[in-house]
Amino acid sequence: MSTVNHRSDGRFAPGNRVALGNPNNRKMHDLRRALLDSADADAVVRVGNRLRALAEGGDVQAAKLWMEYVIGKPPQAIELSGPDGEPLGVDWVRLQDALMGALSRFPDARVAVAVALRGLADDARDAGQPGDDARPEPLDGGPGADPGPLAADCPPLDG
Repeated sequence: MSTVNHRSDGRFAPGNRVALGNPNNRKMHDLRRALLDSADADAVVRVGNRLRALAEGGDVQAAKLWMEYVIGKPPQAIELSGPDGEPLGVDWVRLQDALMGALSRFPDARVAVAVALRGLADDARDAGQPGDDARPEPLDGGPGADPGPLAADCPPLDG
């Protein structure tokens, strides 16, 4: 380490040109400061009104920019799909096993969750969504219907 450019504690010495930082960053800072100094509330309103007028006149880019600043950018949508783009189905058996295992120390909550999951599974089956083959039972869910895996460890609800 050169003693000319550094103090005895290793820090830059006064006058060291390397310690001045990136000259491009300093120039950008100065330009941004000048632009901000030129702006006032009236100028922002005038530019906003002009941008709005362009947008109303059919300028798509102006409309997009104006809407992004007035309303905000729309949230990005994330599409979850299975292999080859088909919709993700719910694996009711795996979901039920995970929840029932997590609730093993809470029998009352286990019953409530089992009933709620059964309702969700029935809704999915009735809507014909993927994953409904995990619970084969008559469509009417009548007295002869298989209670399915959700009710296997639960006491009867009627006492």
